[in-house]
Amino acid sequence: MKWLFLIAIVARFSGCVEYKFADIDVGDAETVSVEIFDVQAPVAPPNSGQVFSIKLQDAIQAQTNLSLSNGSTDIKYEGTVVSYSIRPAGIQSNETSAQNRLTIGVKVKYINNLDKSKNFEQSFSQFADYSSNLDISSVQDELIDQIFEQITVNVINKSFGSW
Repeated sequence: MKWLFLIAIVARFSGCVEYKFADIDVGDAETVSVEIFDVQAPVAPPNSGQVFSIKLQDAIQAQTNLSLSNGSTDIKYEGTVVSYSIRPAGIQSNETSAQNRLTIGVKVKYINNLDKSKNFEQSFSQFADYSSNLDISSVQDELIDQIFEQITVNVINKSFGSW
């Protein structure tokens, strides 16, 4: 009997959960455009600007009622991937690195054509650690995805958060 109860509880809470940002306020805005971000970081993958742009578009669509559009829109995002670096992150007793840290910085320009007082230009940076036993090429896509997910949360909170 305990097992049935436990299985019922696990089944109830194991479904897909969509995270919604609290206190999102898009004002009177109805449309948004996200330009493909440039890549100025010398060692960043050439497609990282496009990957970030798509990640930001997806987050906006999932968390707001704004419609993606081209041309003249109420809100516009543009920017640049400005930094991409890999550094040791956890030195062991034998002075070797246990982990490496990938850090990515993105400069975002937010243009609100309905309320110019909300415009901003700000850099956002996040990192993800990985085992130094792994080659960056084997984990790079996953790490970039994690980092860009974190940055998009920060960008959306800065853009629409009312706290």
